[in-house]
Amino acid sequence: MNQTMPNYRFLLVFTNAGNRHADIEKALGCKPTRCYMKGDAIDLEYLPNQTCSVDCWLLESPLSSDASAAEHFNYMSSIIENNQRFIRSLTCAGVMAEVRCILYHSEESFVVPGSVVATLSKCGMQLSIRSQPGTAALIRAVLNENKQNAPKNEHS
Repeated sequence: MNQTMPNYRFLLVFTNAGNRHADIEKALGCKPTRCYMKGDAIDLEYLPNQTCSVDCWLLESPLSSDASAAEHFNYMSSIIENNQRFIRSLTCAGVMAEVRCILYHSEESFVVPGSVVATLSKCGMQLSIRSQPGTAALIRAVLNENKQNAPKNEHS
């Protein structure tokens, strides 16, 4: 498996919607990348022995790690635009909905398209941009460890 460290990750996140996870999946027409109820164990190698503090439904952008931030924003925006009424009903009912961008390198910069901001606002959603270079180091360490422990191809 060839895994590379991305510059950033983009997620569509719904929290406090535990009883609506199936509705979200059906309305958006896609399965979540991860889905947790409050207290569930978080199944990430770089977060051992952690539990989820809130229930959440997460969809990570499936675009490649070399896709631009604009491409990731456009992907998320298309899902949101096609489901504005449903998402707005969730946020009006107290569900927190956001597009989350996690930056792994402090030197990264990009522009958030105005159309994306307008769409998020119409739906009562938030945009969260987090710099987490320390997390990047943990993920890199796990990827390197997995690479070192991977079975060797005998025909190489």
